[in-house]
Amino acid sequence: MAISQKQFFRYSILLVLLLGFGLRVALVVQGQPLQIKWDEKAYVRRAERIIENPFQYRDLLRAPVYPAFLAGVSHIAGSSRFSAGILQALLSTFLIAAIFTLSRVLFARRDVALLAALFTALYLEFITLARLFMSETLFITLSVFGVTILFHALKRERAWEFLAAGVVLALAAQTRELLSYFAVLVLPVWLAFVSLKQPRPMLLHVAALVLGLSIVFVPWVTRNWNLEGRLILSTTHSEIDLLRDNWRIELAAQGAPLTDAEGAEMKSRVRRELAAQPRSERSMFVLRRAFEAMFNYPREWIQDKFSRLEAFWLPFALQARVVRLENIEPAWRDVLQGVVSYSAVALLLLGTFGMLLARDDAPKLLIALYILYSLVIFLMTHYLPRFRLPLLIFLIPYAAFAMFKLGEWLRAPNAHIFLKYPARTFACVILLGLFAILVLR
Repeated sequence: MAISQKQFFRYSILLVLLLGFGLRVALVVQGQPLQIKWDEKAYVRRAERIIENPFQYRDLLRAPVYPAFLAGVSHIAGSSRFSAGILQALLSTFLIAAIFTLSRVLFARRDVALLAALFTALYLEFITLARLFMSETLFITLSVFGVTILFHALKRERAWEFLAAGVVLALAAQTRELLSYFAVLVLPVWLAFVSLKQPRPMLLHVAALVLGLSIVFVPWVTRNWNLEGRLILSTTHSEIDLLRDNWRIELAAQGAPLTDAEGAEMKSRVRRELAAQPRSERSMFVLRRAFEAMFNYPREWIQDKFSRLEAFWLPFALQARVVRLENIEPAWRDVLQGVVSYSAVALLLLGTFGMLLARDDAPKLLIALYILYSLVIFLMTHYLPRFRLPLLIFLIPYAAFAMFKLGEWLRAPNAHIFLKYPARTFACVILLGLFAILVLR
C-alpha cells in the first residue's frame, strides 16, 4: 500500500524528531563528567539561592527564568548535569518541531519545513548545548515558539494567540536580556504597522500582545523597582557591559592601563564605579559615559567594534563554551572540527540568500529587524561567538528555502528570473563576494 505525501511528511518529521532527541541524549550521557565552568557557575549558584529561599532572591545581574528553571529541575530530579540535560534535550527536540511549524507558517511548504527541521536536528551546537548549564537552549526554544505563535496569530487574527505569544516572548526575554527591549519596544510597533489597514482589530491585537508581555514583565519590573528604586526591565548586566566595553576603548585610546593600581580588571572597576553612583542616577551615568567614549574617540571605537564583530564569521572550536567536546575520541576530533568550522558559515550564507529570495512580508520584516537589533546591541557592547546561535536559528527556515530555490534553478535554469529582480540579483552577488572574502581570508 502506497503512502500519501501527507503521511510521508508526517512519518518523516517523527523520524527527524527521534534522530534529534537520540543525538542530544547521547551527548548528554557523553558530557556527564564535564566540570562546571564559566557562565555555568553563575547560573548554578543562582539556582541554589532560589532553592534556599525564593522570596529572598535579590539578584539583578542575571535574567531570572533560567536560574528558576534549574532550581525547579534540581528540586524535582536532582542537581546533576544528566537531570538538566535530559530535560533540555526534550526542550531542544521541541525546538525542532517548532522550527518545522515556523517554516510551514513562513513558506506553506512541507518540504522546506522538513529540511529546516533536519538542519536543526543535526546542527552540532544545538546538540551539545542540551547538556550544559547554559541559558541558550531554553532561550532559543522560547523565542522560536513565541515567534511561531505570533506569526500564526497574524494569519488567523485571533486575539488570544497574540496574548499567548506575548507571554512566551516575555519569558524568553527574561531568560536572556537580549530580547527585552526588542519585545517591549519593537514588537507592538511592528504589529501596529503591519495591521494598519484594519484599525479596530489592530488595536485589539496590539492590546492583547502588550497584555501578554505585561503579565511577565510587570511583576519583575515592580520587584526591581522595590530593590533599586529605578526602572530595570530585565537585569543590570547590560549596564555593566555598556560601561565596561566603551570605557575600555576610552582608556586604550588615552594610553591608560586597563587595570587600576590594585590590579582590578575592567569588570571590577565598573562595578565599583557604579556602586559609587546614586541608584536613581546609574542608568543615565552609564549612557553618558558610553556616548562620551563614542563621540570623543570615534575612530578607535569603530576599529574596536568592527574588529570584534568580525568574530561573527569565525568557527567554533571543539573547546568552545557551547560545544565543550573536551573528552572526545581522537578519531572523531578532526571530523567534528570540520563540521563545526563550516556548518555555521554555510547556514549563514544560505539563510541570508533565503532572506533575499523570499517574498517580502510581515514575518520576514520582524526577523530582519531582530537580526539588525541584535547586531546593534553587539556593536554597543561586545560580541561573543555563542551570541550568533539565537540569530542563526531564525535563518534556518530561510536556509532550507534557499536550498530548494537553488535546486529549482539548477533543474530548470531561467535567466529571465535574474532580469526580473535585478536588485536582489545584485545583492546576492555582493553577498557571495563578501562571504568569499570573509571565509577565505
